[in-house]
Amino acid sequence: MLLGALLLFCLGCQPPTSSSLKSEAAGALWNESASLTEQAEIILRLQNGIERARLFATLLGSAEPEDVDWIPEALERSPRERGDVELALFGEWWASFDPVAAYEWSRSHWLSESPRVLTAVIRTWARQDPQAANEFTLEYSRPFAGGANILRSEVIEAILVGWVESGEPGSLDVALEIKDLSTRRGALRALGRIRVTTQGAAQALSWALGAEVAEESQRVALLRSVMSAAADQEPRVAAEFAASLEASGQDYRRMYPRIGQRWARWEPIAAMDWVEQLEEGDQRDQTVKSITEMWLRRNPETARTWFEAQDSPQQWLEPAIGEYVDRLLRDAAPDANWQAMLERWTLPLTQDQSRWDLNVKVLSRWIVHDEDASTAWLEAHPDVLPARHRRHLKSLVETQREKYLRQSARNAEKRRAS
Repeated sequence: MLLGALLLFCLGCQPPTSSSLKSEAAGALWNESASLTEQAEIILRLQNGIERARLFATLLGSAEPEDVDWIPEALERSPRERGDVELALFGEWWASFDPVAAYEWSRSHWLSESPRVLTAVIRTWARQDPQAANEFTLEYSRPFAGGANILRSEVIEAILVGWVESGEPGSLDVALEIKDLSTRRGALRALGRIRVTTQGAAQALSWALGAEVAEESQRVALLRSVMSAAADQEPRVAAEFAASLEASGQDYRRMYPRIGQRWARWEPIAAMDWVEQLEEGDQRDQTVKSITEMWLRRNPETARTWFEAQDSPQQWLEPAIGEYVDRLLRDAAPDANWQAMLERWTLPLTQDQSRWDLNVKVLSRWIVHDEDASTAWLEAHPDVLPARHRRHLKSLVETQREKYLRQSARNAEKRRAS
């Protein structure tokens, strides 16, 4: 039987063992008299998820459209959970020849009540006939209860991805016509991701820049979405493209911060090397802050190592010092070296307002934990704060004392536990 031959191929032409297949399943799979239903049930009982998905996909590849009736029965009798990959595979297979029936099943059966299954069906349908998929599914997606907006967004995004994969024109028009702002942004992000994935960052960005749109604001929104996707996958290409826009006098606002934030998710040091070379100005300031914010959120230990290895804050890095000091304060223990924190990170700042604001933040913690030492230091350094900031410091200590004490106690406990 075909499945037996395929199993030998998949398992390296060796009989299955208990490590790869259940022993009771192995014998049945090699039984050439087993029906497709029995084979499906056996496969769906396998514990190895990779093996199970691979063999189930192989079985679907050998099935005919008339076999559609028995496969749901096999799924129902197997120990599957809603949204499992086998259900998405079945939905995609069914949608390849009867998308309406597959869609109705994905909306009505308890096992298929999952965005993964629904979007697999819709994307497959849109890949074959995007206009029909769009008209049909959007009409049926309106009555969704509970998570209606979220699910409707996923439906639209699946349609648009399949639409691009179909090669048919019109996907951008559909995305731009969406009234709800959040849903429209999600749709444009989906278009950006699939364009960058299938065409590469440079071509996708050129497409976005040259797209026919009714309003320039639509081009800005589209370009931002594609730029985010490009920065995720090919950040250097995205950075070069943004530089070319700036050089030609085209202002698309905040492209650099968008690139930096996405780049920092995967290569924060490379992102810092890049932003250091940017021309001085608000774009660079916002970008270095975006990079630091993302880096501290995703990998604070490597960020701290990098910052501590820097010389006294250089001018290009100053806008990020606030983010870094906030993190230091959040993690500080009661016995932190507050004076060293001031001398290392806040006092050298060249911008008065930033320096004063950060001095207040650090000093407020120091006063709460060691009032005598902090007061003596302040008296010895009368120029570190103007009168207005001294009043703010006093107010902050009075209102936030208990919060600071609780936070520092938690940090100390974490250190002891580790």
